[in-house]
Amino acid sequence: MVRRWYPDGKQPQTAKPLAFPLTEGNCAQEALKDAETYPAPLLVQLHCPTQGASIGYRTDGETGWRVYTEPLRLTRGATLRAKAIRIGYKESEAAEWKINVVE
Repeated sequence: MVRRWYPDGKQPQTAKPLAFPLTEGNCAQEALKDAETYPAPLLVQLHCPTQGASIGYRTDGETGWRVYTEPLRLTRGATLRAKAIRIGYKESEAAEWKINVVE
């Protein structure tokens, strides 16, 4: 079974998640930039390039991970962390964005 999953003997790694802002001027066309300022309200869509992967995320002060199911509404000064996992793959590296949301 392991030989079928890993033909070259190496376990693949899930790709790092990407985040896309859903704003009036940018509807998921450009990736979210760390330490960038965005207008409120800010919705963020997460995406993992690895087909079949699930995405976990957490925001300021949360210790556990939540399963991503829909765009996230972020508030002023939010920090967003996300990672992805797929069965049989190594967990992705965590991605982190510090986001300034202004009203």
